[in-house]
Amino acid sequence: MMQSDHNGALAAAILGNLVTATFLLDEKLIIHYANPSAEQLFSQSLKRLQGTPLSQLIQHASMDLALFTQPLQSGQSITDSDVTFVINAKPIMLEVTVSPLSLH
Repeated sequence: MMQSDHNGALAAAILGNLVTATFLLDEKLIIHYANPSAEQLFSQSLKRLQGTPLSQLIQHASMDLALFTQPLQSGQSITDSDVTFVINAKPIMLEVTVSPLSLH
């Protein structure tokens, strides 16, 4: 197995087993990847989540979702605890961390 294949498989295994909901958004806050914990949070499969704007999944947020793009400009992560998202008509208290990701 090539090193890059091994690293990709390892990364997939780690993301797939995290209990933290993790998803990859673009600058328009459209979901491109969601791990199984994120699928459970939104009660939807990865296939259904991919290509969906985050704003369509969250009926209300105590945090301005526009802040999710801030790390792209600043290069710095942001974290906010005690954030409430209303998902599927249920309020959920979360800690939210948004980090920029470079694929280069």
